[in-house]
Amino acid sequence: MTVRTLYRLLGVTSDHLEAVLREGSSYHLEFPPTPRLSGAAAALLVHGTKPRAPAAWTSWLSSVTGAVLDSHVETAADLLVLAVDGQVFAVGCGQGFRLIRDELKDSTFGLRIAARTIDPAKVRGVVRRAMAGVARLDSTLAYSGIPIGSIGLRIHEELVRKLEGQLTAADLGLPGVGTVQINGAEGLSMPLPDDPADLIDCIRTLIAISKREPREELRFIEMIQPLADRELGAVLDLMLEEQLRKGEGVDLAVPVGMLPHLDSTASYNVKIGSVVRKDRPALDLKDDVISRVRAQPLGTGVTALRDGRITMFDSAGTQLGGISAIKWLEALVRDGARHYFLVEGAWYEAGAAYLDLVHEQIQELLSGAPSLDLPPWRPGEHERDYNQRVQDEHGRARFLNLDRTSVRTALHNHNGIEVCDLYCADGVLICVKPAEGSAPLSHQFNQALVAVETLIQQADARRAFNELIAERSEGQCVPPPDGLPKKVIFAIHLKKGTDLTPDSLYPFAQIALLHMVTYLRQFVEVEVIGIPRA
Repeated sequence: MTVRTLYRLLGVTSDHLEAVLREGSSYHLEFPPTPRLSGAAAALLVHGTKPRAPAAWTSWLSSVTGAVLDSHVETAADLLVLAVDGQVFAVGCGQGFRLIRDELKDSTFGLRIAARTIDPAKVRGVVRRAMAGVARLDSTLAYSGIPIGSIGLRIHEELVRKLEGQLTAADLGLPGVGTVQINGAEGLSMPLPDDPADLIDCIRTLIAISKREPREELRFIEMIQPLADRELGAVLDLMLEEQLRKGEGVDLAVPVGMLPHLDSTASYNVKIGSVVRKDRPALDLKDDVISRVRAQPLGTGVTALRDGRITMFDSAGTQLGGISAIKWLEALVRDGARHYFLVEGAWYEAGAAYLDLVHEQIQELLSGAPSLDLPPWRPGEHERDYNQRVQDEHGRARFLNLDRTSVRTALHNHNGIEVCDLYCADGVLICVKPAEGSAPLSHQFNQALVAVETLIQQADARRAFNELIAERSEGQCVPPPDGLPKKVIFAIHLKKGTDLTPDSLYPFAQIALLHMVTYLRQFVEVEVIGIPRA
């Protein structure tokens, strides 16, 4: 099996598979006979070549050194198109993916498969786009794989556009056993079988997978959906055009599907309206986009962007890829108190799923069985008395009371920092807080933040904390050899006497807790435990 990228194509039928091919390609195309593949309604094989061309670096290197170089490259572009069970798929080899019309690619196919198959504990990479009024694309890579919760995603503010991770071969209908890596975005990069029957079976498995619900831990990826209200979308397009004509609230952003071409791109052609601006060395928002929108009749500027196209070329003039001009823009449009974001040509409402996502995440944090059995809180008991009682009842080897005990460092030399209220062996920090409002809990969350960052970043803090543990426990509690925290537990007692649930936790504290958990999970495990009233 060889890793290839599989695309699902929309708007193509098995009777006209040749419709997938981009017009005006610089490749000379041949169509070798394609043997009928059992299980496929139709198949098309395309072989593309083009004459040997000077390598992109030849002229520069010759100018610098004075040497006469005969460096040429010859590229091949092969494409297999298959119709299976009423759907059309394509696999590109070499430069074959460049032969496919970009607008036909299902922009969510690979990501849908990834969200339904990848092990949430073994995520290798995430690319996400922020909905924050700035054109920002962030990428996280963890080669060995880490839990999705450790990546620090702000799931109500970021759109995941690419997901890479590990799963077993059997989950994809692949022959054999073992673990495979997949990368899901517009296309799905994965090992594909070289046996015709196995390939068709694999595609059928993928079709079935795409109809399932996402993995529970990855369901948030699809919770933020584009607006379905076409009338509202048309109004937002008009508001966007007004902003474009003023040159406000809009920025350039590379579409995720064009990222593979970016490093090889030497020039751009920009078609918006009837004019094509050729050989642009770089895209300029004002000159290439805004000026062309202003040249359109009022009310048609965004339509011209949606119908327009920005195409990328390498230094030899070879077309790399192209896509609707609107997908190169990100914008924030405000309609009173409601905010809308344009991301890759689609409109999203900021915060539309925010409350549901907050409630769901809090429910997830509180739903598991506690890893520690902390005693109930007695009526009228003070925090320092509770922590001391936990140590007395269980022994300082298991729970060491460090409440109101400070660690001084070069940075925190005046009053020092309180690392935690209770310490468990193996680097577990427990932050205990009784609360009748959000303010004490915000203090608890920030205490954990300062403690984790200090212990991670400052060697003198780790040394001082280990010495404090050894001294206060009289050698009964052994600190971790490296001095690093491994887990933070927020132990919360609500003074009103109710159990800790998404409905009883104060709303402001819910948001603050989620932000803190998201951040801390990049470094340590995080758990939230409710302490009931005795």
